[in-house]
Amino acid sequence: MNQHMWTTCTCCTMAGCQDSRCALVLPSSTQNFTCISGRMYQANHGVNQKLCDCIILWSVSGGLVLAPVELKSGGINAKDCVAQLQNGANLANTFLSRRSSRLNFAPLLVHRGGMHPIEYRILNNRRVLFRGKSYPIQQARCGSQLANLI
Repeated sequence: MNQHMWTTCTCCTMAGCQDSRCALVLPSSTQNFTCISGRMYQANHGVNQKLCDCIILWSVSGGLVLAPVELKSGGINAKDCVAQLQNGANLANTFLSRRSSRLNFAPLLVHRGGMHPIEYRILNNRRVLFRGKSYPIQQARCGSQLANLI
């Protein structure tokens, strides 16, 4: 796995994708995935733009899954979420080998619910661009399992 991503960035990896009140449940085997903290990456590498909370690369039988993840336990500003997911996708792309062609890209917004209808509409109309293709943002509830979303 590490030959694909962040071979020199062990300072930003974490065992889970969570904030104080919201989490995405990752696979139980740490051998199959790498999870980078957006906040730690910003702090450790001087990145000025806001990044999503987690960037996950997961090795599955069909190839690789890349999932930028934004966690929200409170209010949701859809435009900010989209920007953070896009920045996470851009950062991940700089680390991934172009040879990673069997790649399933899945931007995720994981939240506690109760989203304002306007924010919901914005999220449904916006996409995250990755390698020239536009992807819808998948939404899930806090506590969801990554394996069930991909």
